Amino acid sequence: MTERPLFTLQEISEKTRINATTLSRYANLFADRLPCEGEGRKRRYPPEAIPVFLKLREEGLARKGRPRKEPLIVRERVFTGDDRAILGEIGEALVKIGRLLQRVAARQ
Repeated sequence: MTERPLFTLQEISEKTRINATTLSRYANLFADRLPCEGEGRKRRYPPEAIPVFLKLREEGLARKGRPRKEPLIVRERVFTGDDRAILGEIGEALVKIGRLLQRVAARQ
């Protein structure tokens, strides 16, 4: 009787080119979807787990089980003239605060 091969997350990482840390996150989030044997550091995955990892990566389910969001593309002007003036004032205030903090640090 031939035993079926079992793989560590590192071995699956090498086969799939998915980062081992990412695979570990998938394994924790989707334990109910992934066939495995053993527990903790002794946990091993059969070959049929590899397509599941690949599917999870494809679906972008890395973040708390939610699909990856599409990037936000802003097609309109973000800042008006008034906004730019306010941002300029904030920038000047930050520069002043930075200088003040440097003086305080120099005194200590």
